[in-house]
Amino acid sequence: IINGQINLVINTPREKALTHTGSALRRSAIKARVPYITTLDGANAAIEGIITVKSQNNNSDSLLSIKEWHNMIK
Repeated sequence: IINGQINLVINTPREKALTHTGSALRRSAIKARVPYITTLDGANAAIEGIITVKSQNNNSDSLLSIKEWHNMIK
């Protein structure tokens, strides 16, 4: 994360003993502005989104944030 070689972190610890390691990992990801996912559902959604964007030849004009989607619903 620190040297910029990590673009996405998926951390789904099963044991409470790993909470300390997870906290350090999460802090490092946030500091480096690297997305950090903590659930398998979230990881699957991210993977589907990445595949969709790549299949659209990186057309970033069609991308909306969750906040933008919510604003459109209101």
